[in-house]
Amino acid sequence: MRNIHLFMMMLIIMLLSNFSSTGSINETFVSTDIVSPIRLNDDNSWNFTIIGDTRQQSGVWDDATDHYTHDNATNPTRAAIVSKMVEENPATEFILHTGDVVMSGAEQDDWNRYFEDSTPITDNNLSVYYAVGNHEYYPYALGNGDYAPRDTTLTAYHDNVDLPGNERFYSFDYNNQVHFVFINTEEDWDGEFKITTEQSDWLVDDLSTNTIELVVAVYHRPSYSIRDSGRVEDAREIRGVLGPILEQYGVDLVFSGHDHYYYRTIRNNITYITEGGGGC
Repeated sequence: MRNIHLFMMMLIIMLLSNFSSTGSINETFVSTDIVSPIRLNDDNSWNFTIIGDTRQQSGVWDDATDHYTHDNATNPTRAAIVSKMVEENPATEFILHTGDVVMSGAEQDDWNRYFEDSTPITDNNLSVYYAVGNHEYYPYALGNGDYAPRDTTLTAYHDNVDLPGNERFYSFDYNNQVHFVFINTEEDWDGEFKITTEQSDWLVDDLSTNTIELVVAVYHRPSYSIRDSGRVEDAREIRGVLGPILEQYGVDLVFSGHDHYYYRTIRNNITYITEGGGGC
């Protein structure tokens, strides 16, 4: 069995949660039992950080504009979190994002505001690796609290990210020490997780041919949830499909988002962490 305790000692993670609806930060939650720098050896140390659910809150519907008042707007909470994350982790080499980057995935203005709020990331030349969230598939909001039909092309998403592979699901190795695999939980989501054959075959091939001992998976919907009964059922769907694959191929650690609550649990020798939210 992989030494998960050693692995947890290798990560520096900013986990922020418990934000008020007014956009001010009520609490900065740092999970002190896992926050420490990577120490494989004195000459080969490196750090990364985690964030997710940076989308804007909707606000109220405005008939004059056919948008919610917060659509395509800057997000002070998001901007504060990003700034604090970068400032307090100067050794960070890259960032992992668990998805729901923006509120309405097809609205370019929404993406523009996200990048404006994320200037500390670009100013420090930090790469961001994204998982696809459900809001990336939501093209624009409707007045009834719903969204227009899902944009399965993810055109705006592809226009705004630069990632390996097909960008919807992909993997990469870092320093030949950790294998990161990004899984798309949204591609065929309709209340059930019907992973496509294309993604399933790719995932099994990727994990079965990986030769790096430490493996981290990143995907939007968590495998375990404490938010509410609906999210608990969603999580059961996710782990019912992904759990056997992750366990069979020795994944050590999973990062997810979606719930806007911080949660950490260890199941079947895999540590699952749901980050607390990046401003939504």
